[in-house]
Amino acid sequence: MRVNAIGVQRLKGVSKTGSPFDFARVMFLRPVEVTSGEKFTSQGFGFTQGEIDLSIDALHKFNDVKFPAMLDLALEQVPDRRGVKSVCVGFAPQVRAAQAA
Repeated sequence: MRVNAIGVQRLKGVSKTGSPFDFARVMFLRPVEVTSGEKFTSQGFGFTQGEIDLSIDALHKFNDVKFPAMLDLALEQVPDRRGVKSVCVGFAPQVRAAQAA
């Protein structure tokens, strides 16, 4: 999955209800979706922030990335309480044509 990544973040702590949490995410730019329906309309231009879960074990791989960066995210399908979800486990930087020559 190719994205214009704008950062990664890990959140760890205890919720207001006392439940522990520990998760990480990759944040990236995605185009604003324009939708229209009978009861809902969304309009806009440009980009908004998208997020995808990041394996905590992969967090260190992003240490030297200079954000924003075009990255090809490596994803794995993992089970969760609602079925299956995609989790980022690493990346490959996108090679620009000038760098490849």
